[in-house]
Amino acid sequence: MGTGAVIDRVANSTTDPKTQQAVEPSLDVNTLEALLLSGADPTDLLEPTAAGQPLEALCFSGQLEVASANHSSLDGAHFVSQKFEGETYIALLTLPPVYLHQDEHQAVSATHLKSLPSELYTQMGQIVRQKDGCSERSLYLSRID
Repeated sequence: MGTGAVIDRVANSTTDPKTQQAVEPSLDVNTLEALLLSGADPTDLLEPTAAGQPLEALCFSGQLEVASANHSSLDGAHFVSQKFEGETYIALLTLPPVYLHQDEHQAVSATHLKSLPSELYTQMGQIVRQKDGCSERSLYLSRID
C-alpha cells in the first residue's frame, strides 16, 4: 500500500480576541462542568496549553489540489478529514465516496482506500454532515497511490 501526506496551503486561522468570552479564573468545577455541558467552547474557558499553541482542530474541510494527471478528476474536489490513531483520513465529497489515507511521515502523497476503518466510518459520517464546523484548509497532493 502506498503512502500519503498533506501540505497545509492555508495559514492557521486565529481567533479574534474580541469574540472570546471572558471567564473568571476562579470558576469552580461544578460551574465549569455546567458551562461545558451547555456547549461552551473549552478553549474559551480554560487557560492556553503549556506551549501556548491552540488545540488542533477535530476536523478540516476544503478543496483538494491534485497535481497527478492520473487523478485530475479529483482536482478541486471538496473534502473533510480527521486524524484517527495518529493518521489522517480524507473523505472526498464525491459520488461514490472516495477515501484517502496519509500517515504522519508523508509529504505530498496519499493512498486511495476502498473503505474507512469501521471505528472511523461513523465518525466521518458525522463530520460530513456537520462539515461547516470544521477548520478550513486546502490540501495539495502531488501523488495518489
